[in-house]
Amino acid sequence: MGFEKTNGMEDNPVNKGMVKIEMEEVALEIEYWKNAIICYGKWGVEKVCLMGNGIFLVISSSKENTNSVLTFGYYFFDLKPLIVKPWTPKFNISKEDIKRVPIWVRLPNLDIKYLGERSLYKIIG
Repeated sequence: MGFEKTNGMEDNPVNKGMVKIEMEEVALEIEYWKNAIICYGKWGVEKVCLMGNGIFLVISSSKENTNSVLTFGYYFFDLKPLIVKPWTPKFNISKEDIKRVPIWVRLPNLDIKYLGERSLYKIIG
């Protein structure tokens, strides 16, 4: 397989073996990936698999990393809660029963005197 070099690139020793790829040549790949997201993690994620029904299986490099993810707190994506729980051999994707869902309540401009536990419970019910 060969590539044709153009516009004098072959004359420059720095460019030897390089090819020029035009944007229209990768347009299909750009279209395919345009809705992709990049997630950065610090817990040694080795693999992410789409299981279906909006469920992803994330494989970590160690039990310690997995425990860090599970105990870190709540996760949100696009202001929507992500439910993170450990995999078990009895996991059944079609019978998954979610009993608790974290929510994020925003109270913009709430006066500081209402940030106590009793006041917040009254406000959010």
